[in-house]
Amino acid sequence: EGEYSKVDGTIYMREGNPGSFWLEFYDGEELIYTTERLSAESTSVSFSVDVTGVNFLTMYGKSQGSMGCWIIADQITITKNVGETVESREGFENQQRE
Repeated sequence: EGEYSKVDGTIYMREGNPGSFWLEFYDGEELIYTTERLSAESTSVSFSVDVTGVNFLTMYGKSQGSMGCWIIADQITITKNVGETVESREGFENQQRE
C-alpha cells in the first residue's frame, strides 16, 4: 500500500512563453490528476493531489505549442501518511511536446 497521502506545490511559467504547460500525475498507468494549464494569461498554478493508496506515483510535465517552456516547480511537497514531508525545490526545462 502507498506510504504517501498528498503532493502539493506551485508551478510557474515565465511570462511571454507562447505555449501552455501542465502536470499530470499517475498511479501506475492510471491518470489521477491534471493541473490547470499555465499560459500567457495564467503564469502560476497551485495544486494539491490526494495520493492516498497510490503505489507507484509518476509526475509528467506536458506542454503544447511550437516550443518547450521554461518552468519553475517551487516547493513541491510530498507528505507521508505518518506526517513526515519530503520537499523538492528545483527548476526544470520541459522540451516534451504533445
